[in-house]
Amino acid sequence: MSKTKIAVIVDPYSSGALYASEFAKHGVLCIAIQSSLPLPAHFLQDFDPSNFIEILSPSPSWELASHLSARNVVAVVAGCDTAVMLTDELSQRLGISGNDSSTSAIRRFKDQMHEALKLRGLRHIDTAVFKSFEDFSRRLDEFGEGTTFVIKPLNSAGSEGVRFAQGHQGLVEEMKVAAWEQENVLGEINSGFAVQPFIHGCEYVVDMVATGEGFFTASVCRVHKIQMNGSRFVCDSVDLLDPQDAELDDLIKYAQEAALALGALSGPIHMELIWGNDGPVMIEAGARLPGAGLPSLYSEVYDPDLLSAAVCTYLDKPITYPGTLLPASSPRRKRFGRAVCLISEADHEFRGIDNGDLKRLRTLMSYRGHKLYVKKHSTLLRTIDFATCPGIIFLAHESLQRLDEDEKRARNIFSRYFGAD
Repeated sequence: MSKTKIAVIVDPYSSGALYASEFAKHGVLCIAIQSSLPLPAHFLQDFDPSNFIEILSPSPSWELASHLSARNVVAVVAGCDTAVMLTDELSQRLGISGNDSSTSAIRRFKDQMHEALKLRGLRHIDTAVFKSFEDFSRRLDEFGEGTTFVIKPLNSAGSEGVRFAQGHQGLVEEMKVAAWEQENVLGEINSGFAVQPFIHGCEYVVDMVATGEGFFTASVCRVHKIQMNGSRFVCDSVDLLDPQDAELDDLIKYAQEAALALGALSGPIHMELIWGNDGPVMIEAGARLPGAGLPSLYSEVYDPDLLSAAVCTYLDKPITYPGTLLPASSPRRKRFGRAVCLISEADHEFRGIDNGDLKRLRTLMSYRGHKLYVKKHSTLLRTIDFATCPGIIFLAHESLQRLDEDEKRARNIFSRYFGAD
C-alpha cells in the first residue's frame, strides 16, 4: 500500500470543490468520485480536475472500494447532498471513520429527518409525505381547513420547489402544480413531496463538525427572507453571528441534539432551523458543507473556520485556536460578516456585468468576493427561492455600520442588472 495519504471526495461540487486545496495544506492528495450520471451543468462551474490525481466514474461501492484498497485512503468526504449515501457506504467498506450507512437516508430525506427527531423526543415538524398527486388527493382530509402549509420536495436543496399554501383549497392548487417526478437542482428526480405546517419565526443556520468526541460549532447565521415575486422564500441576506454569544446557547444545544438524532457523528453538518413559539426546531439538515460559497466567507470571519476544522477532523487532528494548542469547541469571530443575496425582479436576458461596475464593487471596504450563478446572454429568472438567486456578494468588516453601508452600495450597483426594468 502506498504511504501517500489520500482523501476521497465524492461529488466534489459546489462547496465540496474547496476540499482539495485544504487537504493539500496537510500534504494529502485527493481522488474525486462522481456518484451518478448525468450531472447538472452548474455543478461543474467550480470543479477543477487538476486538483485531483484521479477521477472515478459512477460505480457500485464495492467496486470502488476494491479499486481504492491499494491506496492509503485516510478520509472519505461528501462534497454535496448527492454524495451522502455513497460516502457512508464507501467509508464503511474501507474501514474509515464515517457515518453509519444504515442511517444514511435519515441525513438525506426531509421526512425521515423529522421522524428521527420525533423518536428522540426532540422538537420536530409534523410531516406528511406524498409520492404522487393522486396519493395526496386521497388523503386531503388529514389537513385542517384553516392551516397554513409549506410544501417541499423530499430530496432537493436550496429551497427549490418550496411552496406556501393557505387552507385546503390553497394546498390543492399548489400540489397540482408541484414538480412531481421532475429533475431538481441536484440533477435528481423528485421522489415526492412533504407537507408541513408553516411555522412563524426567525430562521437560522448552524454549521457544525462532528468530531467523535462532540461538536465543533463552526458558525451560527441569521437568515433574512422576504416576500417578493409571489414567494415567501426569497433570501435577502445572511448575517454571521458569534457562536460564543450566550444568547445562542439554546439554539446550539438543540442543533447538536438534533445532529445526534440524525446519526451525524463524523464530519460537517449544515442545519437550517427556525425559532418558533416553542423554541428552536430543525427545518432540514445536510451532512456536508453549506453551499453558496459560505465556507469562504466563514474563513474571513471565524478562527478556526469550518473548512479547516472539517479537514482536521477527517485527518484525526485536534481543532485548536490558531497559534495555540488550546482545543476549540467554537471559533472566535474576528469581524462581522454578511452574505448579500441578489434578487432578480423579472425574467429577462442577462447581458453580463459592466467591468466598471465590478471595479466599483471591489472598492467597497468590506468586499470579500462575489459569485454569479447566471452566464452572460442566458435567461435570468425572477427570484423565488435560493435556486433562482442570481448571485451573492460576500462582505466582512470590523464595523457593522460599514457592512450596512456597503450592502446598500452593492445593491445599487447591481440594481440595473436585476431590476424589473
